[in-house]
Amino acid sequence: MANFPVAYCGLKIITSLRSVSLIFSEGTSAKELADVIITDAVLSARIIQVANSPLYRGSAEIKNIQLAVSRLGSDTIRSLVTSFVMQQMYTPSSKLLEAHFKTIWEESMNVSAISRALASFAPHLNADEAMLAGLLHQIGKLPILMLVEHIPEFRDSPSRLNN
Repeated sequence: MANFPVAYCGLKIITSLRSVSLIFSEGTSAKELADVIITDAVLSARIIQVANSPLYRGSAEIKNIQLAVSRLGSDTIRSLVTSFVMQQMYTPSSKLLEAHFKTIWEESMNVSAISRALASFAPHLNADEAMLAGLLHQIGKLPILMLVEHIPEFRDSPSRLNN
């Protein structure tokens, strides 16, 4: 996954191309992942929360990012980072866009789940990459909606914005 979407560059945690390649390269150690993730308090807290969730809970509660990354594993961390970033991207900047972003997010999540399930039937396909492709298939709509929001003809006419 070396060719990761530019969308990730807007996240606070990922401040350089090195960070992107580190998180999404296969040979990255748990310590290296933790060192990058810990620079973003919100992401760190969410990853620790997932590590302590019933799905991943161990005998001891996780209280630091290094242990959380070790417990979850690099593939799960990559999926979580992708999910969290995508969720942030689909957060509307105004009430006008809220319904549109919600619809796009829900459709993308559905396509993502279907893509992952279908990829599991084809051994030559990577299920995580298929899931990511499903998440990103409508990514171009976001900047268009954000630009259109500032054009009075669209802002004042929700039906025009729908079209």
